[in-house]
Amino acid sequence: MIPRGKGYRILVVAVMTLWLSSLQEVCAGTLMPWSEAREVVREAYRMHGEGKAYEDSVSLAQAYTELKKWKYLFPTDFVRACYYYGRWLRAHENPVNAMQVLLEATHVRTKDYIILGRVYSNIANLCRMANCHDLAYEIFQRSNACFLQAGDTTLYYYGLNNLAVETAMQQDIRRTRMLLDSIKHGGIEEICFKTRETEAILYLYTQQHDSVLFATDYLRAHGYHHILLDLMRAQAFSSLEQNDSALYYANYVTSNTTNQAYLISTYYILSHNDKELSNESILTLTSKRADAQRAWTVIERNLAQAMQLLQEDLERKPNFGWLYAIIGTILIGTIGIGIYVYRRKKQHALLTQVIRDQQHRNAQLMTQNEHLQHEHDNRRTTAIAQIEEHCQLFRQSKDYLAQLHWNDLQQLCATINQHFFLLADKLSRLGVLNEQELRLCFLVLIGQFSDKQLADILNYSEKSIRTIKRNTAIKLGTTSKNMRTFLVEIAVK
Repeated sequence: MIPRGKGYRILVVAVMTLWLSSLQEVCAGTLMPWSEAREVVREAYRMHGEGKAYEDSVSLAQAYTELKKWKYLFPTDFVRACYYYGRWLRAHENPVNAMQVLLEATHVRTKDYIILGRVYSNIANLCRMANCHDLAYEIFQRSNACFLQAGDTTLYYYGLNNLAVETAMQQDIRRTRMLLDSIKHGGIEEICFKTRETEAILYLYTQQHDSVLFATDYLRAHGYHHILLDLMRAQAFSSLEQNDSALYYANYVTSNTTNQAYLISTYYILSHNDKELSNESILTLTSKRADAQRAWTVIERNLAQAMQLLQEDLERKPNFGWLYAIIGTILIGTIGIGIYVYRRKKQHALLTQVIRDQQHRNAQLMTQNEHLQHEHDNRRTTAIAQIEEHCQLFRQSKDYLAQLHWNDLQQLCATINQHFFLLADKLSRLGVLNEQELRLCFLVLIGQFSDKQLADILNYSEKSIRTIKRNTAIKLGTTSKNMRTFLVEIAVK
């Protein structure tokens, strides 16, 4: 018979109190298995917010391994662990493991769409390294959809710039311009330099080497520096056969990077642009380039394996049956599965609609930009034709040589054409040309004079004329050969 008295109830309460107290002491002195892993991820997240990188790869690897066991209990911490560890692996040329880790983050649901967008961005960057630009474009779109859902406008426009870089590498000028115009309409100043860098990439891939130098000069003048800019300048100068400048930038890149793809390009420039190299130096550079090529071949092979993992992941249908069975045995599986599937479909439908809306807006913007570009091209063509016509009429006049000796530069410009008067004002406002250089600019624009004729008109020697012409072109950011084309472009703007 079980006792029912008051003394028995007091005894039971006392025993339960002692048992709970001892359990609390044990738990207070023992950390849960995931506690340290979550602390590592939170520290990495905090440092990332301050613009710093968490470089303790051992702690990141341990946090990722531990949280992988509890990813459905702490999904956001697991996705962040995948992002920071995967990014570290990618930065240290381990693309296969980086892809595996990053892909695992995409299989876990999280409300932190910013970190999920960054995961997709890192996957897309691996695609870019492997020259899979169509696939990179698709993954960057997924990344941008996440940033849009998170409401982060700055990251969204950075994502548009990543899309523009992909189209630039594919030499798709129209789509690149459309994306860059969308970014500029956003009005976020901090992305301005990134768009300028993207324009330089577009010019490089479309072989507009003078424009590459102009764009990179602008960035350098505003304090923006990146090793990629120096590489592009080296390649542009090499294509323009300006060997001294090409060698200068190629040597700088070689001394300041370990990127094997960059080194392959710079070693080629150094061996082919330096005409004074000895045979021994050429052999040394050739050997270094071969070593860099072998190292890059290994990286390319690893990137190919990473792309294979990505393709398999994209083609694989998700199978969470085992997870649903476990949840069902604990919390009425049918209801839990129904709620999960419903929310998953709703999220997918929302992301799909966001992407479709963005594509529709991009299509409308593309049509508008094409119309504006057509009008701009017509106005530009008309203006150039007027300038050429007035130049020809002026050259055909009987006393035009006498007029060229006038001392009044403004009167000369107004006599020829209003376009020239405006050009004089534009060049004067630059503040880098003196009067003799301004007169030389108009002589170059009016007619195809020889150096001897220019020397006679300006009362200089032929050698001095060549020097003035070269210095003027440098001040304008062009070359003597392209000087007239450059001046026509200024006149019609």
